[in-house]
Amino acid sequence: MAACIGKQANVQTITYEGMMLLAAFAGNLGTSYAKSLAGGIIIGLLASLAIAVFYGFFNIYLDTYDTLLGIAVNNFVSFFTIFMLFVLIGRKSDSSTIPSFTYPIVNIPLINKIPIIGTIFTGQSLVTYIAIISVFVAHFIVYKSRLGLRIRSVGRSPEAAESLGIDVKKTKMIALVLSGLFAGIAGEYMSMANVSFFTKNMVSGRGFIGIAASNLALGRPLFGLLYALMFAVSQVLANQLQMLQLQYQFANMLPYIVTIIGLCITGSAELRKEKFGGKAKEDKKKADKEVKTE
Repeated sequence: MAACIGKQANVQTITYEGMMLLAAFAGNLGTSYAKSLAGGIIIGLLASLAIAVFYGFFNIYLDTYDTLLGIAVNNFVSFFTIFMLFVLIGRKSDSSTIPSFTYPIVNIPLINKIPIIGTIFTGQSLVTYIAIISVFVAHFIVYKSRLGLRIRSVGRSPEAAESLGIDVKKTKMIALVLSGLFAGIAGEYMSMANVSFFTKNMVSGRGFIGIAASNLALGRPLFGLLYALMFAVSQVLANQLQMLQLQYQFANMLPYIVTIIGLCITGSAELRKEKFGGKAKEDKKKADKEVKTE
């Protein structure tokens, strides 16, 4: 969802990886030092927002090269979290030696008594349900709100948006901040729900898979959910293949193979569409419709 909002605003950044990793680190250790779950959640989200604002300032306002800036931020966060682990608890690998809080498990009454369905839809971490709700929140922001209209306008034609009095840079920064919040929740899931401690580089490319899912979905949150589920299924298959004594390196390639295949299919479809004038025809239909309406 973070990447979908960023794509709609045409803020293509690879720093979702860094946002998630820093949120995972700050959230987990934050619960320990703040001695409360709420404190850790807030600290993790603030850490993710700090990365988003930092990136936005340099990329949007100072017009730095996005890929180089993204690589620099991701590498900095990777080594910064390891360094701070050693400074705070004297370890460089994980934070398993200190007590921390995790998102609570939610059991939905009645549903939990239904065989099979009960184990799927209840008994999950709170952040899992937040993730599901976030899809509809992102959809509402992008397609049902005034802010979403501005974000889409800025992403599609910044010159036209600016001519209508929309502050392009400010709108892109707001979209990036929203992305930072979604990425922060995703990062906290890693260290406060999936496991109860932080390990170095625990995000392991999931930020890039999120970017791939948003590109396949063309920035549409509901379709982004479907592609995210597709990658999730491929990850489960990879885990099952490891249990069948298959080399773990090959099994771990499966989600990324699915990503490459999906991008190739989507890219080919877009190329065919442009080749046969599909986009031009759609634009003409929209223009004709607007003229008729007037």
